[in-house]
Amino acid sequence: IQRSKKLKKKKNLVLVKNRDLQLLSRSVLHPGEAFTEIKEKKRGSVLIGLILIIVYYITATLKETESGFLFKSPSNTSFNSALVLLQSLGLVVLWTICNWAICTLQDGKGKLREIFIVASYSIVPLIISNVVYIIASNAILESEAAFLEIFVTIMTLLTAFMLIMGTMIIHDYTFGKFVGTTIMSVL
Repeated sequence: IQRSKKLKKKKNLVLVKNRDLQLLSRSVLHPGEAFTEIKEKKRGSVLIGLILIIVYYITATLKETESGFLFKSPSNTSFNSALVLLQSLGLVVLWTICNWAICTLQDGKGKLREIFIVASYSIVPLIISNVVYIIASNAILESEAAFLEIFVTIMTLLTAFMLIMGTMIIHDYTFGKFVGTTIMSVL
């Protein structure tokens, strides 16, 4: 009986009390559920989205400047922080605005706020990937680089999957309609 009480207490253990942070952590493991909550229950936080973009910018900058010397390309002698800013904040904002504009014309149900939250929550795997890359590139040999590249590729694919799933849920689109509106958004 004592053991069952202890197991019950462990199952009800909550590490993060903030509901928006709980939603963020669930979005990586259960993107369908998390993005449905953003749409139906109006959950998610624009502030957390902005913080994620800032953290992504910082980790992308550190990846470019602090990676192990074996993993830096020889052409990477000069660092351009404006380019990294455009690749982080600029792409999320551009995707949000373009996707909202196109999907508004194509009967999309997503609001600008929801699109931004989905896009910013979707970059969490890229943040994790950058942190792991910075640490691992300073600790592993060049012959082990393939494992690191596989990890980075998996995390990039997870980001793409989360963005696709989130956009489909937010706009209530089928996959075909998503592809069509995405092509128009990119153009």
